[in-house]
Amino acid sequence: MQQSEAQNELFYFLLLMALGGSFVNMQFSFPYQMAMPPLLFGLYVGLIAKQSKCFIEPRKILCIKPIKNILMSLSVMSFLIVYSIYIDWIRFYNELNTRHYKNV
Repeated sequence: MQQSEAQNELFYFLLLMALGGSFVNMQFSFPYQMAMPPLLFGLYVGLIAKQSKCFIEPRKILCIKPIKNILMSLSVMSFLIVYSIYIDWIRFYNELNTRHYKNV
């Protein structure tokens, strides 16, 4: 067995164990609301997808640079919209708190 094959087997074994742990966490933490588990799950799946290119040759290679620029600009715009709404809610709750404590 070559050294790289042994490393790949170890990589996939550890990744499978991490995904199994993530699935168990999903079962017992119903809404899966913590920030790290979905982030780690996406990282693990991304690692599998990235590493699989070494073993499975793609049938077709797509060039998505124009689509990538459009998606990036849409995601930045949506982030800014959500951020501005969130800031407005923070200001609103701050005003409610100051009015409430002023009357108390």
